[in-house]
Amino acid sequence: MGSNPTLGLYKFKSIIKMKLIVIIPAYNEERSIGKVIKEIPRSFRSIKRVKILVVDDGSTDKTAKLAKSAGADYIISNSQNQGLAFSFRKGLEKALKLGADIIVNIDADLQYNPKEIPRVVKPILEKKAEMVIGDRGIKKLSHMPRIKKIGNLLMTWVLRRFLGANIKDASSGFRAFSRECALKLNIYSNYTYTHETIIPVSYTHLRAHETSLHL
Repeated sequence: MGSNPTLGLYKFKSIIKMKLIVIIPAYNEERSIGKVIKEIPRSFRSIKRVKILVVDDGSTDKTAKLAKSAGADYIISNSQNQGLAFSFRKGLEKALKLGADIIVNIDADLQYNPKEIPRVVKPILEKKAEMVIGDRGIKKLSHMPRIKKIGNLLMTWVLRRFLGANIKDASSGFRAFSRECALKLNIYSNYTYTHETIIPVSYTHLRAHETSLHL
């Protein structure tokens, strides 16, 4: 049978209209939030709409004000500090309501390079994964305390051992999720979400992928 040009055009339009929302949980990050926002690519490859959602976790400085002036499209402000996982969950729910096809989470402290978002999203665009984790190369990080490195590596080993998750950096906060994956995430902790998001992905047989970051 020959190819169907109408079907091909439909798929092309669907890809072109994909919407990506970048979530940035932030707590007293007035020194870096503006730079993070300004360095986020607003379009790339088949992503034509990139929106930025800042979740201000009860900051006592000018984080929210500077985020808005830097170009954040949406800002959610917690009345008081609730914790990283709480803010991530709130941002995830808002991004889904806004119709995101792909959701990226990145920290507000410039620990990660926002310009690497296209690399982290690539496996999802290529239908190779539903969740992508940015691998920081824990063993090589000079700024991370040794005790924290050991804790991160130990938790990664536990998840690899008991879930069969093929990952090297389970604690990385630089991640991308397809809409299908995001809808299946249940975050109960208010402190950290990084390990909790790996568990449902493993149990629902969604595909997880890691991309090495250029830190």
